[in-house]
Amino acid sequence: MNRLVSFVLLCVFWMYPNQIIGQQQKKPADQFHDLFMDAIKHKSMANYDKAIETLQECEALNPHEYAVYYELGRNYYFQKKYIEASEAFDKALSIDHSNSWIKRSLYNVYLAEGNHIEAIKIATELSEKFPKYKEELVALFINSQQIEKAIALINELDEEQGYSLKREQIKEQIGLIKGTINSDIKSLNQDISDDPKEASNYLSLIHFYLKEGDQTKVNKVVQELLLQVSNATQRIEESLDVLESDNDKQEVLCLIAASYVTKQDYLTAIGLLKSSIKINQYHLDSHLLLLQVLNNTENYQEMDAIASELIVVFPLQPELYYFLGLTKNEQQDYTKAKTILEDGLDFVVENDELEIRIRQQLKRSCQALELVKEVSQHNLRIQELLKTK
Repeated sequence: MNRLVSFVLLCVFWMYPNQIIGQQQKKPADQFHDLFMDAIKHKSMANYDKAIETLQECEALNPHEYAVYYELGRNYYFQKKYIEASEAFDKALSIDHSNSWIKRSLYNVYLAEGNHIEAIKIATELSEKFPKYKEELVALFINSQQIEKAIALINELDEEQGYSLKREQIKEQIGLIKGTINSDIKSLNQDISDDPKEASNYLSLIHFYLKEGDQTKVNKVVQELLLQVSNATQRIEESLDVLESDNDKQEVLCLIAASYVTKQDYLTAIGLLKSSIKINQYHLDSHLLLLQVLNNTENYQEMDAIASELIVVFPLQPELYYFLGLTKNEQQDYTKAKTILEDGLDFVVENDELEIRIRQQLKRSCQALELVKEVSQHNLRIQELLKTK
């Protein structure tokens, strides 16, 4: 066990040279350094609860150190607490955006959860630096039934790396999968033609097109479903069991709700979104769309309650700060609105539209508080962002 601990500490020195060297230059009794090393020792002995407790003490001493959140994420991951792990890794990335170690660990969390959508996003980023992730992307595309993307990536790899027996075997596998999918789609279209009032066939077809990433066909089937099926929302909820997983059910419910939002049928949209949230109370896309609808209907009290609860669960999601700050402005609690919106602004990354919306609400708060200089600063930044659109 002592050899294992020594090996782990050497790895830590290699991964965090700045943290360790910097701390060694300080007094031996330096509290942060001692606690951090204690946490590493606890992790190496699989004493994860104690490691997490110690790392939380480190966080209290230095909340801006990415290594603390990275190690927290690792400990949660080993305990199979994937939500807590992903939140910790997200915090680490918010401090060190380009750190490949953090991205790799977050990728492993998404794989463990079976969250192919987020795994694909991370693997795509990693593949720019580490070509092996292109091979993993092929598998992810196949598993999520995005067959055309898998084929395109295989062709790209063939051009870059030449012939590969493994990729030839994957091509054969894809041919079989694609043939099965095409057969299933053809069969479902025939079933819809034979019985256009049966909601379950539309849901299955939407599911296939979502997996293929064909949004045009998805939208077409949704519109046909709403047009052909009477009592559509009730029939949709009754037919959800034809979908494979809770994630698929929520994705379809959210998609159909969005269609009702475009028709300004907010009451129906709210019902579908709340059904989605019953399946998984922390499905973020459903909550964000629900907050948008509640804003459209000026239901600020419910917006406040939902956004306040979700910020605790998703502390790095700037959209939640926007909605909560907006509700505080509507309630004329401008000081609190300003604080919340400024916090949210810290988490906006390469999203000009969201930054504009947050700054517009901040401008509103500052105008009410008669902070003329800050109003001018936000207005200037908004104009800069609008010029780039």
